[in-house]
Amino acid sequence: MKQLEEDLILDYSFFYIFTNKVLFIEFCLGITKSIMLKLLFLKAKYEADTYAETSKTFDLRKAPLSFKRVLIEDQSILDYRWDLCKGCEFLRDDNRCLKCGCWMTVKYKISTARCPIGKWDRVNTKEQNVVKPAPQI
Repeated sequence: MKQLEEDLILDYSFFYIFTNKVLFIEFCLGITKSIMLKLLFLKAKYEADTYAETSKTFDLRKAPLSFKRVLIEDQSILDYRWDLCKGCEFLRDDNRCLKCGCWMTVKYKISTARCPIGKWDRVNTKEQNVVKPAPQI
């Protein structure tokens, strides 16, 4: 019975939103904002991946603007990732990974990047102080 009451309240609130022009516009703007934020994040992620694959050196002057949004600022996470990379058997002398082909001097600084063999995982950009090691294979 309680579920039925909650469903009726929900139906009434949707009815009220869709009959009131201002609330309907605010509802649509909220959905649009959510979609745009997700699209901006995906754009930054894919541009960061491309930058890591093509750029041998880390130069913020040449990096895309969206790339700068996904950089890791916490030095402990950077040190953790680079220490794992330096000890990896797939890292060549020129700092290029044999598994993914990326320049690791760039890739380890990207919060949306993952190690191709699972040594380190993505970092939540909102909570960059948390190091989330990947599960061991």
